[in-house]
Amino acid sequence: MPDRMVVRRRRPAPQARKVRRLEVNSAGVRAVVRQGTAWTAVNVQKLPGLLLAIASLALLIFFFADPRFYVYRAQVVGNRLLSAEDIYRDSGIDQVSVFFVAPHAVQARLLSRFDGLAQARVALGLPAQVAVRVVERPVRYAWEVAGQTYLADDRGVVLGVGAPPIDVLHIHATEGQPPAVGDTLDLSALQTATALSPLLGGDLNFDYSPRFGIMWHAPEGWLVHFGLGGDLPAKVAVMRSMLAQSAGQGGTPEFLDVTVPSRPFYH
Repeated sequence: MPDRMVVRRRRPAPQARKVRRLEVNSAGVRAVVRQGTAWTAVNVQKLPGLLLAIASLALLIFFFADPRFYVYRAQVVGNRLLSAEDIYRDSGIDQVSVFFVAPHAVQARLLSRFDGLAQARVALGLPAQVAVRVVERPVRYAWEVAGQTYLADDRGVVLGVGAPPIDVLHIHATEGQPPAVGDTLDLSALQTATALSPLLGGDLNFDYSPRFGIMWHAPEGWLVHFGLGGDLPAKVAVMRSMLAQSAGQGGTPEFLDVTVPSRPFYH
């Protein structure tokens, strides 16, 4: 009996699994490729913004590091008594980047440093331009002592040294130390002279000493001591009465004292 030849068929299942595995892997590859493409597209879209950010950062570094944007001088206008050098020095902006200069802060600083300033305005420009415009307080008094004339405002605060305007009250101090800028003069002396001026025909020239107070040179040649404060109209009335009485007697006394109007005396 002839031998039977048994032929076994190979199962196709493993091949099918390989095909399925390949299909699965191919789908994964396509997904990865799609994700990679999407990531590249998104980041390409972000590239202009990234470049702009880098350029902006480089520009900021240039502005804040370049010495051309640092302040080394300022244009100061409007000052008459205060020096431009003092105003610039006390402004606190020397060698500071113009981008860090705060105009309102500089204005407040100047007004706090200088009693003689009524206003201060600061304007900025590139690359490092600074303009400071100030308005000084008006001069009300001229206080002369030791050969120097000090100008003061209506509060008696010394603004500086210089030639006084013709319409201010001039007081020549025969004694005492020279004041410094920012000091306040003797307010009682200033108030007495201010009140006496219209009572004496608008005269603006007086003398002062701590011992005799405000003094005035009458047209008749008398030096009149008024002291400080008190009943000034009464003092002026007594002075005029005594001047009238002495007009026909001849001679000129050294001084007339009406500090106490009820007890005037002359020498």
